[in-house]
Amino acid sequence: MSNFNWEKAHYLYSDCDLIADLGTEDETIRAMFGAEVFDGEIEAEFVIQIGSDSYSTNNTADWPMIERFIPRSEWPEPMYVGQHGPKVRTPDAAVEKVINDLKKWIVEN
Repeated sequence: MSNFNWEKAHYLYSDCDLIADLGTEDETIRAMFGAEVFDGEIEAEFVIQIGSDSYSTNNTADWPMIERFIPRSEWPEPMYVGQHGPKVRTPDAAVEKVINDLKKWIVEN
């Protein structure tokens, strides 16, 4: 299981809820997670940013790059993981909290 130090994203990253610095001395790498409610459904996305290049779970062609850092078994339940994706998912606790907070918001509103 990935073990990221997810932090609340600051205002520069308005489209995401969480951000984690995965960089090395040689490379700037960020993992970002964002989720929102659209038409009563939760839409969530991971983005991996390597230097000036970005890879999103919303683009299946980017999945191999995303999975280098976050395997599909760690993508939360509302996210599409493909027809042959994992049956059991174990998202990070911080990611799961964002999803659960949105589920609660849907019920209350």
